[in-house]
Amino acid sequence: MLSKAIINYLKENNFYLEKEEKNYTKALLDLGINLSSDLAYFCLHTTEMSFKGRIGNIDNICWYLIYSTYAQRIESLQCFLGLPKEYIPLDSFETEGGFFLQSGNRRSFGT
Repeated sequence: MLSKAIINYLKENNFYLEKEEKNYTKALLDLGINLSSDLAYFCLHTTEMSFKGRIGNIDNICWYLIYSTYAQRIESLQCFLGLPKEYIPLDSFETEGGFFLQSGNRRSFGT
């Protein structure tokens, strides 16, 4: 579950959805992401396609799966970086690092 501070920030900036979008749910399930994970909650309840952080951006993978060629980008990054299929990129890797989700154990981490 996301912290109250994060949820309040999203609500104050009109980035928060109370109701989950069905097509977003399907996108996460298609990637094998557990719907009870923090990442799933975040993606299912936010309206923006990308969020800027101190280290870099984190993409709302649901938005990108539905409205872009994100599925091809995942495969391309996995091939280029030599990653197994269970490592799902969460950003564009435009900086010197990036964020992943390891779908098997629901862990996210950065490089």
